[in-house]
Amino acid sequence: MKYIFSVIIPVYNVEKYIETAIESVINQTVGFENIQLILINDGSTDNSALICEKFQQKHSNICYINKEHSGVSDTRNVGIEVAYSEYTAFLDGDDKFSPDLLKICFEFLELNKDKIDFTQVNTVFFDSKKGQHPLCINQKTRIISLNDKNIVPLRVVFFKTKVLKNYKFDKNVALAEDFKLFFEIAAEKYFFGYINEATYFYRRRAEKSSAINNQRKNIETFKRVFKVYKYLFDFFLAKFRKIPYYIERVVCYDLQWYKGDYSEELKNTPEYTTAWDAFLYCLQYIDDEIIFSQRNLSFSQKIGWLKLKYGEIKLFENKIKPFCTFGEFTLETFGSDVMIQSCENGFKGIFSAVCENIKLIAKYNENCFFSTIKRNNIFYMGKAIYYENEFYFKIDFIVEDCIRFFYETPAKRLVPVVLKFEESNGNIKKTNKSNTLKVRRKN
Repeated sequence: MKYIFSVIIPVYNVEKYIETAIESVINQTVGFENIQLILINDGSTDNSALICEKFQQKHSNICYINKEHSGVSDTRNVGIEVAYSEYTAFLDGDDKFSPDLLKICFEFLELNKDKIDFTQVNTVFFDSKKGQHPLCINQKTRIISLNDKNIVPLRVVFFKTKVLKNYKFDKNVALAEDFKLFFEIAAEKYFFGYINEATYFYRRRAEKSSAINNQRKNIETFKRVFKVYKYLFDFFLAKFRKIPYYIERVVCYDLQWYKGDYSEELKNTPEYTTAWDAFLYCLQYIDDEIIFSQRNLSFSQKIGWLKLKYGEIKLFENKIKPFCTFGEFTLETFGSDVMIQSCENGFKGIFSAVCENIKLIAKYNENCFFSTIKRNNIFYMGKAIYYENEFYFKIDFIVEDCIRFFYETPAKRLVPVVLKFEESNGNIKKTNKSNTLKVRRKN
């Protein structure tokens, strides 16, 4: 009998969670009799194997495989070899499916079988972190082109089995092990699916998050993951003579998470050097608009990326149109990013500029006030790539008045700072698309 779905679950030391994962497959509304459940014990040292064996004894459509530990990619490949179905899905041993997920996916894939070879679905976190994956918010069910600007998470993918059997997960990759396979397949038709009504529940354990963060600082990660990014760019350049916009966005989204501090020991390794070179290579192809759209990079880090990409960055050159919105007491500017808040007898905050030696000036009662500035380095992958400036203005304003802000360029030209406040608070009133700050002294 050929099943509608094969569901492959790699199992490794998940005794606390594996029952929930298995039951979420058994309870699918598409009917468990239409599902081949493949459980692969990847050398677990806890009671995971006993739990899998218990379920396998109860259900003839559960295939249980026991093997030595070799990692999730190799384990998935073992599952692909024995899959006997129209479509194949993957489920981590500590996650779970929504009850109607496979039914919705089947209907969508059948409707679009000539257009796509796989689809992704909505992802919702549970356990220590709750809520919808940020990349799934406000998404709609649709067919996605590799030229699409609106990316979705790559974690949950449902494939045509006959297509998937022509590929393998790269067992030499720790993080981003899915990237290479997903996009090699996507390149064949240039389209894939996304279903917002079907939900994959991704368990976000505190220790799991810590492990991911630590893995990003691991030598093996630098050795393998950055090679995947470079491989994808080379792959699409060779196939299409260009890199699809979607690929640029996905790689850039992932690159932003490597902004933390790194030990000198790691930075002195050949693996780090290879990773840094791969980052610089990819950066040359990533559109400036994509860089500025990353929410987890500070404005100064974005400008630092552009400086690495172009060399010297000058105000209003290189088609730079930076924008960034912070919380309260913040400014959105063209040419720089300024975070400002009121303090006793003046204002203080942080700004970054897109060229050297630029000064922040406040004009009040026709007098110019130059801020005192302290420069702080901004890091990416443990390297100082740019800087930001702490500033302080001492301005003794009276009751209610207006203060105008400018940049003074090295050529002594004054450039207005465009201010935009998200909300009124304290001494600052809402002002839009102006370099004028309306202030009033508290009683």
